[in-house]
Amino acid sequence: MGIWKMISGWRSGCGESEPTKGAAVPRVPEEVRRVKVDSLALDLSNFRFAVDQSNESLAFNYLFEEYDVLGMARSLLREGYTTNELPLVVEENSRFVVLEANRRVSALRALRDPSLAPAYRQRIEALLKRHQEDADELPDEIYVTVIPDRKTAAPILARQQ
Repeated sequence: MGIWKMISGWRSGCGESEPTKGAAVPRVPEEVRRVKVDSLALDLSNFRFAVDQSNESLAFNYLFEEYDVLGMARSLLREGYTTNELPLVVEENSRFVVLEANRRVSALRALRDPSLAPAYRQRIEALLKRHQEDADELPDEIYVTVIPDRKTAAPILARQQ
């Protein structure tokens, strides 16, 4: 079951019920870790996609097209990468799958490797050329919040949406 179906189930009373006012909220085992940007993978079942994406190139192109990730990339170059909101990830198959913050992570990864977004490669490369000094300051590693699994992440993501 995809994470977004779990969220829908959680929101509608299927599976876990929503906590009542004043009820103790169970603690979620989470861990903040510093990970290489290149070890982050997009969630191909992200709620932003009309349908699940079959590979990361399609996912990158879709996010760039529909959610102005190029604008996010510009902001990262001009303002730098901030750590005020950590991406929420789950570790799967030796990669960290980004459940929350796919736009930011997509922009950061594409700035490090423009070939990841084939339809936008030339525009990303032009942006990097204009902001080379700023691009050199982008991090190789970032802090993320690691959640044990998608089921555990579902209620957290539901609260953030």
